[in-house]
Amino acid sequence: MKAVLNEQSVSHLLKLLNDQLELYRALRRLSDAQRASIAEDRSEELLTILRERQTLILSLARLNEELGVYRRNWEEVQSWLPPQQRADASRLLDEINEQLRSILYNDRQDSEMLSARKHAVAGELRTLSGNLRVHGAYAGATTADKPATSEFQG
Repeated sequence: MKAVLNEQSVSHLLKLLNDQLELYRALRRLSDAQRASIAEDRSEELLTILRERQTLILSLARLNEELGVYRRNWEEVQSWLPPQQRADASRLLDEINEQLRSILYNDRQDSEMLSARKHAVAGELRTLSGNLRVHGAYAGATTADKPATSEFQG
């Protein structure tokens, strides 16, 4: 791997990590916006945010493929990095992991919020359905007691 880690490849690695961090920051901003749109029940906005997130996730997947050559031999790569670049890479990875943890936490919270809302709506629908059955039974009982209007015509 040493032959791969010339000055140009070290710069390339740090650029990829910086790019990855920026994508995760953008994803985190969308995660925060997603939370607000769910809390405020703005469905159209949520769909737009989800589409934007998907675009970022595809970009992250492409970037991860590029990082794969470094990731497969990460311990060796780190050992060949000059001290300053090793520290820079470590700092970037820490920030990336923090962004990712925050995104995952928000997504879990959003999932719980949506699940609770789904259960509440299901309960309301059950109540409404029961009320409609009672209303239908009541309406049927009252019309059975009354003669049809055609019987009064002469």
